[in-house]
Amino acid sequence: MVILGIDPGSITLGYGLIEKKGNKLTHLENGAVYMKNEPLSVKLEMIYNQLSDVITEYKPEVMSIENIFYAKNIQSTIKLAHARSIPILLAKQRGLIIYQFTPLEVKKSVTGYGRADKSQMQNMVKVLLKLPEIADPDASDALALAMTYAHLPNFQRDKYRV
Repeated sequence: MVILGIDPGSITLGYGLIEKKGNKLTHLENGAVYMKNEPLSVKLEMIYNQLSDVITEYKPEVMSIENIFYAKNIQSTIKLAHARSIPILLAKQRGLIIYQFTPLEVKKSVTGYGRADKSQMQNMVKVLLKLPEIADPDASDALALAMTYAHLPNFQRDKYRV
């Protein structure tokens, strides 16, 4: 099974792909869509085009995306919601099953501790996926999201499905 993880963002959107065979997880690809200083419509098109290419190439069956959180700045939350909607729409169009997780759930799944900091998460992703180096922070978060789905027991999956 190929799993696509998405760390949505309106400036940088991270993605990561892993393959799960039994209990073994293998890193396939990771990257980011960099969109700083672009108008919203261009950002959304960039997300759509780049993720469309990734899905076409790797043919994931599942997408794991970060659940939206409530920021103090409502404008940031709205921009994040826009950026998050594109991968969800694209995944639905391509027949992927979609799951969402909170940052706390991802941290607990990957490190065993829900309050792990960014560097702890990046190091665990690097170690668990046997990466040669730490991935881009947003791509690392996306890989962690894919790993969270991979570690999820079957009986809990309905709770997280979008």
